[in-house]
Amino acid sequence: MRVRSAVSALLLSVSTLLAVIGSASLAGAQEAPPAPSPIPVVPESVEVAAALFDERLAPALDWPVWDAMAQCESGQRWHIQGSRFGGGLQIMRGTWRRHRGTEFAALPSRATREQQIVVARRILDSGGWRQWSSCSRQLGLR
Repeated sequence: MRVRSAVSALLLSVSTLLAVIGSASLAGAQEAPPAPSPIPVVPESVEVAAALFDERLAPALDWPVWDAMAQCESGQRWHIQGSRFGGGLQIMRGTWRRHRGTEFAALPSRATREQQIVVARRILDSGGWRQWSSCSRQLGLR
């Protein structure tokens, strides 16, 4: 519900801004046509926008840290898969499963960057930087 209200407020703000910009640019004209009406906020469009936003991705807002970690772990190659570790953050298969990574993909390498970060945050919450002991030290995270 929070996502729907945020999307609705955003759409309303954009439509108001467009109306203001349209009327301001026409203010200098001799015969100004009527100001455009604001874009209506159609409930269906809000529902579509909310459906496109995956709330599971919201915790992954600290992407620069995870990009630096992925650079250290894999050269930011989010698609690689070894026999034990996979993805840009080099997550072990068992760790991926235990932290519900399979809700996104069977292996870390098959998940998107953002999905890998979501799972990495779960790993971090459950056990700290242990999963990335060397790189977390190099990056000054522990």
